[in-house]
Amino acid sequence: MPSKKSNKSKEQIASDIVRVQKANREKSLVKLMFPLIEGMSSIYDAQTALQALSGFIRNELDLKNSEFVLQDLKIDLSKEKDSEVKTALVNLIDMLAIEKAKDLSDLLQRFGNILAQHSANKFMKNPMSDIALKDIIAE
Repeated sequence: MPSKKSNKSKEQIASDIVRVQKANREKSLVKLMFPLIEGMSSIYDAQTALQALSGFIRNELDLKNSEFVLQDLKIDLSKEKDSEVKTALVNLIDMLAIEKAKDLSDLLQRFGNILAQHSANKFMKNPMSDIALKDIIAE
């Protein structure tokens, strides 16, 4: 049975290429690392060495990431249409420029989730007649 041909977008093709390149790079790295751990006395010790290094790396990255403030990051809004949302973004960025980026990102995410939960709770109290089928299914 012939294989089914699918037409992929440029973005899908680029994504596939990046995924394959990453997989190939990881295979190469594992081939380089394996000789350094294959003679260890146990799998547990080899696992410990790999995971310990991963932990040290993550710790250092977390420390570095916690040092960034919002103004250190490049947030490009040039492609965004002028809107109330873009104005709010610009004002928030200006006001919060010296805040630690990671902590701020976590706070903004929680704050947004609170607003989403509040609006969902408020909306859920409305009668079902407020929703039409056209609000759920695109025509």
